[in-house]
Amino acid sequence: MLSVGMVRSRLDAASWSTRDNVAQSLISDASIDDLHDLDAEGVLLLAVALQQGPRILSARDESALVRLKSGTQYKEITESLKFAVTLVKGATTNPTVTALLDTGMVERIYAAENSRLSIAERIGIDGSTIGRGQLGNPAFTDVKTEFASGWRTVAKRVATSRYLFDFAGTPRLLSHGSTDLDFDVSYSGVYSYTAIEDFVVAAYLAVLMTRRSKPGRSHADTAKFAVAFYHGMSAMVIAAQSPLTDKVNWAPVEAGLLAAGNTDEVAYVNEVVR
Repeated sequence: MLSVGMVRSRLDAASWSTRDNVAQSLISDASIDDLHDLDAEGVLLLAVALQQGPRILSARDESALVRLKSGTQYKEITESLKFAVTLVKGATTNPTVTALLDTGMVERIYAAENSRLSIAERIGIDGSTIGRGQLGNPAFTDVKTEFASGWRTVAKRVATSRYLFDFAGTPRLLSHGSTDLDFDVSYSGVYSYTAIEDFVVAAYLAVLMTRRSKPGRSHADTAKFAVAFYHGMSAMVIAAQSPLTDKVNWAPVEAGLLAAGNTDEVAYVNEVVR
């Protein structure tokens, strides 16, 4: 059975000039199931050993790399938004997330944010929030804390598949070009990878839905409070809610926001939650 420990031990014992030969042997001797079950670290160690030195692979290196790519579980994520939403919903029992979080909601977040970008943001001058979902490190930190397992799953898939299938596109999740995965990387280093951003946006919506859940509050209203907080409206919402006896429903808060002139903010919420 192929393991990370075996791969590291065998490669460490080899000279620099023979590491690719050892990697070839490990890959050819392993079953397809073994290659599939090998964790990201082991896959990366083998891939690096095969591709070390000049970017001209021998026929045996190329053949081993093809077999590794064929067997590994770490392939490019297709339908990344669907992948992200499924991963997030599978990791929570919150009823609003289960009922309402879907690819359409995330797509509407992207559309609502895009329509409100400033001129500076449109030419690449970002503030504290970035990307299609206009999030920053505080939201990313919440996601990595609340959805740690899902974050590690996505990070491994993205880092390893990019190294295997698109060496030039290796993300900053790989520390200094090594096989060490950096799960604590900042959002600015990884948001440009579609699968990562889709996961972070979907997971952050789930974090906020969970935080805004309240006894007696409907799924739709929970989602509206969550999206308002996503859009940075927390101070507005608290101000609108403070004189109210009704601390559950969205409608009186919306009325207060409109009375205060926050029409676009209300429009944003209603664009996303349908």
